Amino acid sequence: MATFSRVKTADGSATVFHPVVGEHYHSIHGAQTESEHVFLNSGLIPFFEAHGLSDGKVLEVGFGTGLNAWLTAELAKRRSWKLDYWGLEPFPLPVDMLSPLIENDSTWAPILEQWPTIEQLELGNYFRLHVPNVGLEKSEPWALPVDLIYYDAFSPTHQPEMWTTERLGFLNAWTKPGTVLVTYCIRGHIRRSLHELGWTTKKMPGAPGKREMLWAEKTA
Repeated sequence: MATFSRVKTADGSATVFHPVVGEHYHSIHGAQTESEHVFLNSGLIPFFEAHGLSDGKVLEVGFGTGLNAWLTAELAKRRSWKLDYWGLEPFPLPVDMLSPLIENDSTWAPILEQWPTIEQLELGNYFRLHVPNVGLEKSEPWALPVDLIYYDAFSPTHQPEMWTTERLGFLNAWTKPGTVLVTYCIRGHIRRSLHELGWTTKKMPGAPGKREMLWAEKTA
């Protein structure tokens, strides 16, 4: 029987290989580098700085190993930003496959105890975490509306159902005009679907191993 396996990536950080999907949860060119580039440096940081925010709401589609959440929480602590963070994860990993950054951070010990369903967990003074075990199509907008969306599903090659117009349309319940979405995936049909659903999009420089990434704003 195939099992999950932790894999070291080019920047020294870890990802996990999913034996059924046939893909890693993060880029092998650098898991942490990719997460920081796509979701923090191209998403959360410029959004908060542009709007002068000190608190907000983030939705992650695909909680995975928790790497994106941990990096976001650390950023929130450094910047004194208060964040509500929802990570939709219908197929949670075994607890021992969560990011080593979580395993080695005493603040996050409660997530290891409560995993896989995190209804609401205060992690320090700046980060409130929710991990409902549902997919986007079955989610409810508990945090209506969110400021930022990290769209981090597996690639369209391995998980095409996550990138259809119908599935992306479920994001509308979570959004407002001005909500921003960032994702590593830049394929043309995804941009066309987002345009159809009332988003404007632009290409941005990608993380190592990818020339471009996608930024989108809800405008209608």
